[in-house]
Amino acid sequence: MRIPGPPCTIASGRKERPPPPPPPRPRLRPPHTTVLALTDYDGDHHADLVLLTRRRTATEDLITVHPGTPTGPSPSPATAFSTTAFSTTAASDG
Repeated sequence: MRIPGPPCTIASGRKERPPPPPPPRPRLRPPHTTVLALTDYDGDHHADLVLLTRRRTATEDLITVHPGTPTGPSPSPATAFSTTAFSTTAASDG
């Protein structure tokens, strides 16, 4: 059994050390948004906005598609997904 704190002598006479510190946490970053496209995807003659938002780590991202309106892109996305759904870490054939 490990006892937190400085080393101490236990009944067997050996010194018990505190557990090592936990491994460092992944480096967190503030969300960062990039415009990927501003074009008419659905043929309504209004520019649709496609955004990439990277969240805390490089592997956390979100693609959102905001449909165009006569006054500009909608504030609410019509579609949202993560690129992790398209990960290439599957086992290879062969």
